[in-house]
Amino acid sequence: MKRFQKEVLVLLFIILTFYPAYRFYSRYRQSFTRAIKKTGEISSSIARNLAMDTVSHNGLQDTFRFNLNEVSWEALTLIPGIGEHTARKIVTYRLKNGKFRKVEDVLKIKGIGPSTLKKLKPYVYVGKD
Repeated sequence: MKRFQKEVLVLLFIILTFYPAYRFYSRYRQSFTRAIKKTGEISSSIARNLAMDTVSHNGLQDTFRFNLNEVSWEALTLIPGIGEHTARKIVTYRLKNGKFRKVEDVLKIKGIGPSTLKKLKPYVYVGKD
């Protein structure tokens, strides 16, 4: 009976010692995750607003031009009229089929037509290797 009592006391001690630390850690991790997510939302919001301000005042094409062979899908979404889905299609196509030789090559991507090309053209170029 004494051995059982010792085991129960040790188990109780472990629970009382480590459970508060575990709760603190889980709450800290949740708040840290929320803070990181919020920071990302703020950063993308700032970038988008900066780009839109540039578009409305100076014209984005005068300030920024993206190399179609290096640009990320996040940067492509900064172009007016280009959404996340289209931007991901462009980057996925590039990864599967290799670099673009000219801007007009985006027409080879299913779902991208002349109107999308017209939106893209002032903001992108194809860099020479």
